[in-house]
Order: sequence, then structure tokens, then C-alpha cells
Amino acid sequence: MASVFPSDGRRVVPVEYYESEDSTRDEIPSLPSEPEASTSIDDRIPADREANRRRDVLEVPPPKRYIPRPGRMIPSSTVRRPAYNAVYNAHMQQRFGQLQLDRALAVDTAPSMDAVVNGVPEQNISQGQDSQHYAARANHSWSEEMSAITAGNHTDAEAVLQTGIGSLQQQIKMLQDELYQLEDQEQRGSPKPYQVLYRIQQQMYFDHPEWTEGGKAIVSRVPVDNLDLFLERHKNVLFIVYRDFNDIQMPEKGSRLHQPRHSEESIHPVNKRLRSAIETVLRNNWRYESFVQKFYLTGEVKAPYLFIYHSRPYWTNLLSESPRRIREHLTIVARYVLQNYRHDICFSLETFWSHGLTVSIGALWQNLGLR
Repeated sequence: MASVFPSDGRRVVPVEYYESEDSTRDEIPSLPSEPEASTSIDDRIPADREANRRRDVLEVPPPKRYIPRPGRMIPSSTVRRPAYNAVYNAHMQQRFGQLQLDRALAVDTAPSMDAVVNGVPEQNISQGQDSQHYAARANHSWSEEMSAITAGNHTDAEAVLQTGIGSLQQQIKMLQDELYQLEDQEQRGSPKPYQVLYRIQQQMYFDHPEWTEGGKAIVSRVPVDNLDLFLERHKNVLFIVYRDFNDIQMPEKGSRLHQPRHSEESIHPVNKRLRSAIETVLRNNWRYESFVQKFYLTGEVKAPYLFIYHSRPYWTNLLSESPRRIREHLTIVARYVLQNYRHDICFSLETFWSHGLTVSIGALWQNLGLR
């Protein structure tokens, strides 16, 4: 029997060799062999080493890094500066007031309540360096006002509050006037504040219809494909004038062909404020109760728009009580009606009152404030 030990230092099991008659060696292990499915010792050694290495790595704690809480500032050095703007100094000032070192370095301290509300740095106010933009607000002391309110001096506090409310209202009015001026500038360079559309069998067109086939039919060549898109691109349009060509009288044979005349016309306010104003005018007159219902359903008012004339008694009060933009919108509608339907209004009124009432167009313009 002979024992063989490898020179590389691996751990092996001793093996006994027996010499047989045919000079062959039968290898018989001294220990019972393990099942074939199990892994040999040589194969498990690298796996054990890897597991030990992983366990050793996991057991070593990672290097710790200090993560501050949210809101806390970490200085670059370990020595805290005396007037450093940190949470600690803020707490100290809240408990014991302003510190002596903070008075010496007033630039690094937080501004006072008046400076924060007025929007002006404290050092600029103390040194008189506030700009003209901040001058009006910097002169107001909010702390004194709060002290007066808490002390019970409500008379002065109410006066101060009324003054502040009045100044705020003036600023709002100035901003509104600037906005109206900008809108006016945009509308001056834009076309008319209304758009005329021609409807033939409920199909809308931009161009006026013309006779075709020798006066047997009418035709338009520029259809309105998307009305919403058109209104989106033309913000200046306040209302649309629809002219319908439903029952057209054919011209006589051999007669001269004139431009076709529309059978009906209606106004459709696109602007919401104008729509609300027209609805108010219609509701103020008992003659137009049925018109209000139709206007609510269709959004259109039929010609010749007699509600403009019947609104004369309270037209001035209506304009004076309305905002400036609504006054302008109603004036545009009234001017369009009187320019295009002055004769129709006179004829309709004379027919409505059988005693032969005559209407002066000049007086009508004057009453509506259009002259």
C-alpha cells in the first residue's frame, strides 16, 4: 500500500493500491464513496471561497455619510460663524431677540416684517436707497398697523385699511384701462367687428351669391368649411350677420339681372358679453318675450331689430350702468342696425302704429348716443 499526497497542498483522501497478477492496479478508496450526484471536494472549494468572500464583504459595514435633515444647512467648516443665517440663529433670535453679533453684521440677518411685506431689503430702507418703484410701499409700516389693531385703536386701523383698499382699486382700474387700450390697438388694425355670411339651403358662404343659368339659380363659390376655426383666428369678430337666400324671386325673362336680394337676416352674437347684453335688452321690453325664447334656442335675433328703437327710453341708463367694453359692443350693433335698416325701421313703425307715426332718423341716432 502506498499513499500519494499532491504537491499543490490540496486536501485529498488516501488511496490504497493492490498489485494483482496481471500487473494492473485496482484503485480502492479507503472511505466509502459518495453518491454520484454529489459534488466532489475539489469542486466545492471554489464555491466555498466565493461564499466566504461574499459573507465577509457583507459583514463589513459601508462608510457612513452624514445626511442632514430637510431644512438644515451644513456649513463648509466645523466652526460656526457668529452671524451665520441658519436655523439655529433663527431660533435664538425668536427666543432672545436680535443678537449683538447680528446687529454688527446686519447684512446677513433676515429682513424685518415691513421689509418682507413691502418687498424692499431692510438695509436699503435704513440707508434711504429704496427705488421709486418701492417708495410708495416702503413708507407703509405694517407692524404699526397690526399693533394698532391689537391695541384696540380700530379707528386709525380702519382708516388705514380704507386707504389701502382705495389705492388697490385705483391700481386695478389703471390696469384695466391699460388692457382696454391694448385691445383697442389690436382692433384698430383689424377688419370690421362683424362678419357677414350668406346661407343657401343652410350652407354658409363668404361671398355674395350670383345668378347662374340665365337667372334660374344662385351660386356662391367660397364656402365656410370650419366656422369655429374662422372665429378662433379672428378674435375681433363680435357678431355674425346671417343673410338667408331661401325663397328667392326669379327675375323675369329678358329683364336685367341684379344682385340677388336675401329673404331674411339675423344677428348671432359671438361675444359672450354682447350676447348677455342683447338678452338683457330683450328682457326689459314686454314686446319681445317671444323673441327671448327664440334667442335662447337659436342664438339669433331677426331683422329689422326693432328692439333697438324700443330701447330708447332706458338706452342711456343701460349704457351708463354697463362696463365700457359692453357699451362699445352695443354701440357697434346699434350703428350697424341704423346704417342698414333705417328705412325698414321707419316703415315697420308706421305699419305697427296705424295712426301714421313718422320717425326722425336724426333724432333716433341722437337718442341712442350715436351722433
